[in-house]
Amino acid sequence: MSKKIKVVEPEVKKIYLQKDSYGEQTRNPYVNDEGETDQWYRGDTSTSWIFGEVSLTSRNKYEEESYPPDFDVKAGDTIFLVIAVWSDGDSFGHDSGARSEIFGVYKTFTEARERESELENGSAKDPYLPWNGYFESLDYVTVETRMVMS
Repeated sequence: MSKKIKVVEPEVKKIYLQKDSYGEQTRNPYVNDEGETDQWYRGDTSTSWIFGEVSLTSRNKYEEESYPPDFDVKAGDTIFLVIAVWSDGDSFGHDSGARSEIFGVYKTFTEARERESELENGSAKDPYLPWNGYFESLDYVTVETRMVMS
């Protein structure tokens, strides 16, 4: 008789950051004298980000990002998020500030500032940083202080 072993995955607690973005066209696609656009040139865009509240439960918003901190977090705690914003593009246009992502959640401002500095000066040991590409470039890194909501 064989015993069935039930594997229980540990519950990973996540925090949820509400964020919103506003994009605008900064350079229009090329239009010739006949009013036709060049199918290969899409113009340029610029995106601005607003980083909102942090909660322990998903708010099911479109621009919500989750992140699993490596320490216990409860409602009412103050945490420090390190968020990077970078530009993207291709051969046919450039998208300034198009992407944002959490790159760490910390208990202290000092820890968060150290991580911010690593990302800004290129000394981060991450195996992959999305702005290290041919068309991508880092715009800025910010430390956001938030009280965790339930």
